[in-house]
Amino acid sequence: MLRELLLACFSRAQTSQLELFELHAQNLLAAFPPDMHVFDLALFFHRYAADVSTEFLFGESIGSLQNPKNLEQGFLKAFGDAQAGCEFRWLLGRLTAIWPQPTFTKNVRLTHNFIQRYVEAALHRENLRNNKPSGDRDDTRILFIDQLGRRTQDRKAIQDEVMTLFFAGTDAMAALLVNMFFVFSKRPDVWDHLRLEVQQLGGKAPSLQQLKGLQYVQDCIRETLRLYPPQPSNSRVAVRDTVLPTGGGPDGSSPVLVRKDTIVHFSTYALHRRKDLWGDDAEEFRPERWNFEKQTWKYIPFLKGPRNCIGMDFALNEAAYLVVRLVQNIETIKSEDPGDWVESSGIALESKNGVKVSIIRGA
Repeated sequence: MLRELLLACFSRAQTSQLELFELHAQNLLAAFPPDMHVFDLALFFHRYAADVSTEFLFGESIGSLQNPKNLEQGFLKAFGDAQAGCEFRWLLGRLTAIWPQPTFTKNVRLTHNFIQRYVEAALHRENLRNNKPSGDRDDTRILFIDQLGRRTQDRKAIQDEVMTLFFAGTDAMAALLVNMFFVFSKRPDVWDHLRLEVQQLGGKAPSLQQLKGLQYVQDCIRETLRLYPPQPSNSRVAVRDTVLPTGGGPDGSSPVLVRKDTIVHFSTYALHRRKDLWGDDAEEFRPERWNFEKQTWKYIPFLKGPRNCIGMDFALNEAAYLVVRLVQNIETIKSEDPGDWVESSGIALESKNGVKVSIIRGA
């Protein structure tokens, strides 16, 4: 029931909010340093993603592109530190129960307090709306948390779902952009191909239909998600005894019994790089492969089936829109990092060393 509620909220909040993307894309471009200066794109992508997420979910952007300190202190710092604490607790396993973690507890409390403020405001607005005559109600709002508040008064449910979506909209989106532009900075051939395709827009902001029609842009996003899925692994708990058709036995081809309450952990990262599924070039960034590949169960960056990511369309639109606007405004992007991509150790999979580049803007 809750999933259907969230899907309805995403639909009502209009996942193709191109005006929102345009505003923050322009803020991002304005924040970049002058041409030929070396800087880390990763820092700017994290600010961009945080600004978009806070405005989409809460109706007001944290404005970290204009004021980077907003990302380095307060809620966002507590949120980031709490995530790092979750990762540490996962590594500790059973020792978590005896390990003192006052800083982690404090960061969790600060994060919850921040979200609760918006939850209470949304429920208050909904109560005011319900007390108005039906003819006087304003049903044009597209604020996500308001749409959620219209469908449930459960404060804990709203808080938990907004928290999950905030992580997906900030860390996961930033990771996608960081990994993609790390590749772009190393592959001028890919960048030139993107610029050639985007020229058809004549420098104008794309419509949603145009965005979907930019095949190479879409293929670059698919290929990035294949090689560097922001959520590199996942797990599910069996709600009843079941049998997986393959995976057991010496050669992995026999059925596997999975009893109720068993946790099944799987690696998206490993699946997306299997040569028996993707070919001998499985570990190469080659967007052209999507000319013939289909998005089957061997490709699950957003998972698949009835439990796939509800924010998938919003995320894909956001990533594609920003790629287009940066390609339109940046003629050359050059890597200033001689090293290869190195995996980070955080919750979201991204380049450990960021994306150190210099750029030359278009004429």
